[in-house]
Parts: sequence; C-alpha cells; structure tokens
Amino acid sequence: ISVYSETQVSDLADAGPFIFLVDDPDNEHIRALLKAPERNWGWLASIRKGDLPTLTQHWRERLIIGTRPNQAMYRFHDNRVLTRALEHLPEEARPEYLGPTVSTCYWQGASWEVAHNSAPGEYALPADPIWLNIPAPASQSMEMLQSNIYRYLWAEHSDDLMRLSQHQDPSTWLSEQLSQAQKWGWSAPEQVHFLIINKLNETEPTII
Repeated sequence: ISVYSETQVSDLADAGPFIFLVDDPDNEHIRALLKAPERNWGWLASIRKGDLPTLTQHWRERLIIGTRPNQAMYRFHDNRVLTRALEHLPEEARPEYLGPTVSTCYWQGASWEVAHNSAPGEYALPADPIWLNIPAPASQSMEMLQSNIYRYLWAEHSDDLMRLSQHQDPSTWLSEQLSQAQKWGWSAPEQVHFLIINKLNETEPTII
C-alpha cells in the first residue's frame, strides 16, 4: 500500500513509502534487505491479522506536520527517525505513536532492536504529539530537510528540475544550496524556500 496515496501529497505516491505485508519471511527480497540494514530502507512491524488498513491510516494521519505554509512530511518510515522517537518516548506514549503495531524490529545504526507496544490499537492524533518535540541530530535534520525539499521540487517544479538534471545532479545541487543557506544563517522555512526557488530559476544549462 502506498502511504501517500489518498493524502494531500498523493502526487508523490509512486515514490513511496510503501507498506508491504510479508507472508514469507524466507523471500529472497526480504533476506536481501535484512543483510543490508545500513541502507536504512525502513523497519519491520508485527500487526494483528486484518490490521494493515488500520496501520496505513494511522501513519497517514501522522504524515503531515506543521501548519501552512510551514508544513513538512514526518518520515516515520525512516528507521533512524523511528529509532530516535523510541529512544525518547516514555513507555506510556508508545501506543499513540505505534498505533496497531504490536512490536517493531528496526536497525538503530549498530544492531537490530525490538520494541513492544503495550496497548496496540487505534488512536487519534494528539494535539501536540510528543514525538515531534524530540530534537533530531543536525545531520539527520539536514537529510530529512533535503529529502522533503527534493520531493517538493519534483512535485511542484518538475520542469525546472528536469532542466537542471541535464547538466548537473539535482541532489548534489540541492545539497550545495542548503549548505549555502547554513553559511548565511538562513534556517527559517520561508528563507530556505526563497533561496532554493530563486537559485533554481537562475540555473541555466551550460552552452556547448
């Protein structure tokens, strides 16, 4: 199931993330993923039979954070984000975060860890989710920011990004712009947005 489908970011549905129901743990693709946890491809969850739609809806409700125009996507599918949340959340707050997940297995950077949910079920999104008040490491924050902006550019400025890709790697270009924003002390979302869009409009293909 595509998590982004049937949400306000449905234009990005084909890019993932996806929730797969695994009924054969010996599947070669599953084994390949388990052998390469450093790729940070996601995490594993155990749920009750029939709870896949509930799990999908749970994360769709927690997908968009902030208010317009300062909204972002919460990267729940990133095992590094999950790791940091579970490290800081008190035990009583886990059910609201994990929802119908009975237990989860995830790579926390050095080893596999397992976390259990004491009360799996359906929970309304809290007005002020605790997991959004957990400070992320600077390196992780930058990775998430770059990923969110990259997805936004493909959704809203795909023609400009395609033009850019003809003469340089868009991901590398975006990283350079974010580094420039850091040097200038531009951290507010509107400042970063202003810089990125203006630089994108200025970029012209190299004339050969």
